Formats: sequence, C-alpha cells, structure tokens
Amino acid sequence: MDNIEVLQKVITEAKYLAQENSYRYRPIMRFFYHKYEQAENWLYKEDVYDELKDKIPNYTIEELERDLDFLVDNMSLTTVQDSRNANSIEEFNLKRLRYQLTDYAIVIERMTIELEDLEVKVASLSPKRFEVLKGYLFELKDIQAISPEELTDLWERISNEFQNINLNYQDFLKKFQESKTEELLQSTIFLEYKNKMVQYLRDFISGYLNQAASIKHFLKSLPDDFVDVLVLKLEQYQRDTPKIYPEFNYAKFNQVNLGKWRSIYKWFLNDKGKCEGDRLLDVTSSIISQITKCASSLIELHGNMVQRKEEYKHICRLFDQMVNVNQAHELSNAVFGVQAVRHYKGSSSLNTDSLVNSYEVLPTMISVLPNDTKIKQERRHSVIVDKSLEKKEALLEFEKEEQRKKEILQKFVEAKTVSLQGNVFLKKEERQYLLNLISRAGDKGYAKEPLFGLNYRIVFGSSNDICQIISEDGIFMLHNLQLVFEGE
Repeated sequence: MDNIEVLQKVITEAKYLAQENSYRYRPIMRFFYHKYEQAENWLYKEDVYDELKDKIPNYTIEELERDLDFLVDNMSLTTVQDSRNANSIEEFNLKRLRYQLTDYAIVIERMTIELEDLEVKVASLSPKRFEVLKGYLFELKDIQAISPEELTDLWERISNEFQNINLNYQDFLKKFQESKTEELLQSTIFLEYKNKMVQYLRDFISGYLNQAASIKHFLKSLPDDFVDVLVLKLEQYQRDTPKIYPEFNYAKFNQVNLGKWRSIYKWFLNDKGKCEGDRLLDVTSSIISQITKCASSLIELHGNMVQRKEEYKHICRLFDQMVNVNQAHELSNAVFGVQAVRHYKGSSSLNTDSLVNSYEVLPTMISVLPNDTKIKQERRHSVIVDKSLEKKEALLEFEKEEQRKKEILQKFVEAKTVSLQGNVFLKKEERQYLLNLISRAGDKGYAKEPLFGLNYRIVFGSSNDICQIISEDGIFMLHNLQLVFEGE
C-alpha cells in the first residue's frame, strides 16, 4: 500500500465542490481553468466579475471577494500582489491582487470535466488501437539506440494508447452489465441493429487476433535487460530536466514506469494463467452469444404473437358466448386439453384406408412393462459374432493410409528446414501437415512431430512479409516462417 500518511491527508483543494455556495465557487474555478488553457494564468477579480455578473443572479463584487478569499484559504487559488502597477500608496495598501489556479485545482477541474462528459461518453472497441500500439512497441526494438528524450516521448504515447484501450474496453463491457442494456436486449427495438452489433464485435475480435500474435512474439523476443534499460533511460531524462523542486522521488517514478510495463506485458502474456487480452475475447464471445440468444427469443416470440393473435381473439369470443360454467369447462377441455390425460402411441391394425366408424374397430391389446423395479425381466442372450476378419482388414487399411502419408511427408523431415516464404505450391495433405505442426507449436514456438517423433521449432520472419500457400482447393496466407527439424 502507498504511504498511509499521504492517504490520511485531507484534500482541502476539493472543498469547493461540496459547499453551500458551490453554485458560485464552481463557475469561478471553471472560468479560471478555461483561461489557464488559453495561457492566461493570472487574473484580476474584475476579470472574473465581468464574466460572471450576468450568469449568477444578483451577484455583487463583495460576494466575489468573499468567494475568492474562501478559495484562497482552501488552497484552490493562489495570489500575488500587483505592486508594480500601483500609482499611489493608497492603491498599494488596497492590495490589488491577481489570482491563479494551484496545481491541485487544475487536476480537480479536469476531473470534474471528465465526470460531466461521462454521460455522453461513448466507449468503443476499435481494433485500430492495437495496430497503433503495436507500431509504438516495435519502435522499442532498438532501445539502446534511442535517446532518453525520444524514449520518454515514445513511452508517453505507448502509455496513453494502452490506457485508452483499457478504459474503452472496460467501459464498453460495463455497459452490457447495466439494467438499461438488459432491458434493451429484451425489447423488439434491439432487433433493428442486432446484426450490426454482432458484426462490430466480431470485427474487433478478428482485429485483436491479427495484432496480438505479432505483439506477443515481439514481447517474447525482447532481451532480458530490456526493462532495466527502459527504466534507467526514463530516469536519466528526468534527472537531466531542470526542476523547480529538486526533491523529486525517483524511486517512485521508476516504480510507476515498471508497473506500467508489467501491465502491458500481462495484458498480452501471462505465465500464471489467462492474459487480460484472452479474457476480453472470452467476454466478447459471451456477449455475442447473449445478443444472439436474446434476438432469437424475440423473433420467435414476436412471430408467435403475430400468428396467434387472431386465434386468441376467436377463443375469447367463444368463451364469452358460454351460458354457464359447465359449458366453459367443456370448451376449456377442447381448447386447452384435458388436465389429467394419458397418451398411448402405436401402429394401427387396420388394413384399409377407407373411413371406418371408431366404434366398429376391435380393441388392440398392448402389453406394457411393469413399473416395479423388483420384477426382473427375462434376458435374452445374444450370440457373439466373430468380427476379427473385418477388424484386421480395417487395421491394414489404416496402416496402408498412414504409410502413404509418411511417404508424402517424409521429404519435409529429410530436408530439415521447410521455408514458407513467398508463393509455395503444396498438395492438400502437405498443407494440412505443415499447418498442424504450426498449430501444435503455438506460442511456445516448438513441439514434437507426431508421425516421425522428431522435435522441431518455428523461426518467425518479418511480420510484414506474407507467404501464400497455393493448393488445389484454394490459397492460404500467413506470415513468413521456417520449420526446423532436429534429430535423425
């Protein structure tokens, strides 16, 4: 946990947000903040009064002075006396002051603006952000050659982009857990844009998978001392930058940067379990299933209601015409069925298609098994048929097929190295064999070959170069790579 003494400190700079006169304090602070954005840091009380006198009813200059004093006492504003423009001793004694926002107040105003925009904030799952983040991360490959100043600028862009990804996906998924969204999913209005929403989520999953593989491979390829070099260079830039307050906490600065890097790393790779990116895919897939399920239920319900509406009206009219309850009971049995009923199903014994009076049909005798489990039924013993010949033929056919595959695929193992670069022409079985090896290796990059029992590893090429595997059944595209077999 952070320093407990810091956490127990009262933030007096935020008092103006929850006071009886907050309706006056907040417009004052917002005016100072807008002027701060325009690089007008120091303001006179007359400047503030000219801005607010028409916006706050019956607002006087004396009330403004008291409000400014309150904000100064609570360290939201700081003052300086304008003694250079004093034309007389009387003006000097009047303490003509200029006001400025404190550092805490600037951050607090930014927070209030963000809170105000929260209701209209639209969260999105844009796969383009992963492509941008990948580009920034790849620039860190030659970290030794990057100057501390360039590295600080690049690190800030990486941190901001990763923070935007995190916030957007959390806000987006949080929307699906709100009661409003649950009600929307159950309404027929949702059917109008159900397909667009599902396609939007699937595009995001596809975009993430395309970029995540390259990012994971890049993170695995970083040297062991990468994090140390990153933290030291960021610290070096801070030490070379002049500071008004020399007592800068470099240890905490390094700890924050290290935490940011670990967060990025664990987002794509996690040795202890699922990474955050894979969790996001699971949740997104679950949302697609939820949307599809709700839409199917709505379509079915809507369709049934349309088809049966007239039938329900006719039944209501029939019940309304009944004279007494007994007739209503008889109609109920005809419409809704008998409450206690047993159904027997079997083949008819009639040998004619002619219409026959049901009373003339002879009864059919059906023997049923008893419900009592204690009564044992007679078991019929079946004769064991010898199927050894069929099994032997099936085994010979399987071995012949496996031998044929080995003869086709043995050339890859004998070559020791299989390069998938540019245009490669392969048979369907050869392509399936190589893609199966790539899938077996997975993120580890190595595995054991199932047919010949040899170890192999995958050497990835540039992520910008594409290989096209051309077969009789189509073209398969993937990044350039090599399969290297080890052993004899």
